[in-house]
Parts: sequence; C-alpha cells; structure tokens
Amino acid sequence: HAPYSLSRLLAAGLAGAQGRQGRYSLHFLESGQEREYYAGTGPLRALFERWGLPAQAWAKSPVDFAQAAIPAGAQALFVHCTELGREERQALEAHCAAWFVLCPRANLFISNKLPNPAAFNWAGGRMALGTDSLASNSSLELLEEIYALQAAYPALPTPALLRAATEGGAGALGMPQLGAFAAGCRPGAWLLQTQGGRAPSPHAPLPPGCRLRRVV
Repeated sequence: HAPYSLSRLLAAGLAGAQGRQGRYSLHFLESGQEREYYAGTGPLRALFERWGLPAQAWAKSPVDFAQAAIPAGAQALFVHCTELGREERQALEAHCAAWFVLCPRANLFISNKLPNPAAFNWAGGRMALGTDSLASNSSLELLEEIYALQAAYPALPTPALLRAATEGGAGALGMPQLGAFAAGCRPGAWLLQTQGGRAPSPHAPLPPGCRLRRVV
C-alpha cells in the first residue's frame, strides 16, 4: 500500500515473488505525515505505538524504501506523490521504470493540497492521471482531474495532461495497445468538444463545460 504500512519482510517477499518482471504500485508521499514518520515523529508513529506495532521505519526515507522494496529496472507506479520533490522523482527514475500517477481531486479531498507540477517531467516523463476511488472523490471522471490541475496551475499544457489521461494510463497499467493512435494499437476514440461544439485549443487550459463523446 505505502512505505509506512509495508514491513521489510513483506516487501522482500513481494519482490522475491515478482522480481524485475513484476509491476509494483505504491501510494507514495501522499501526505507530509510520511516524511514525519521517517523522521521518527508525527501521528503515524504515534498511531503505531498506540496499536503496539513496530513504530520505527525500517528505511531511511520513502525513496530509500522504494529502492529497497522494488527491484532495479522494474515497472513501478508511484500514486499521489503530493509531497514529491524533483530530486526524489529523479532518484526513483534512476532506480526503476517509474510511473507517476496523480489523483488531484482525491488529494484536495484528503489534504487540500496538490502535487507540485514542477517536480515532474511533463514533456517526456512517465505521467498518468487517476481518480483514486469514490471513497475520496465525487466521480471517476478523468476530465475533472485535468480541470482540477489547471485550475491551480493554468500553465500546465493541455496536450500533456490529455496524454497522461490516455496513453499514460495505458502505459502505467502495462496496456501499450491502448491509449494512442499508433501502429499495432487498438484504442477507443473519444471526441472532446467545447460547449459550442468546437475542438478546444491545445495552447490554453480546457474551457469549462467541455464534453466527451465516444466515437469508437
């Protein structure tokens, strides 16, 4: 689930069973409480102590945990990344085939905070968008995730966000035959239109009220 909730023994067992060919997924740096836990303080440590569980983190940091728990070169999804910094992202990319899956509306619901877009490589990195679940979101509509990010960061390029919602999601899930119009792919096709029935500009944030219509 997350660096603070996985024991060293279980992490080693999962890595041993799946190896480099496995696909790993972690809720990663979803809140500042994870950093506090690795610093030996904060509510997570207090909770484990109250429950009588081992309260001392077995890795030095969340990144150190990922490097120890995920085999080098394996495919790995790092979900949420609300507190992730650029150097941490680079360290993860140097260790494994890291995908960064952002769920902005869930982050706003849980902690009222969004990931820092400057921490990520939107031009060529492995980026994907998700929704988390209805436990922390009002819908599972990826278009609303784009709206949430661009409302806070209007400079985020629309093409990169649409790519993260389509090709990025397919790549993160190991489904390269989906998400893109390319030789050998079998994607569905959706038409994105403004309220006036026009194609939105790729050089500006998506205007309010855009609609999706399935074509294929």
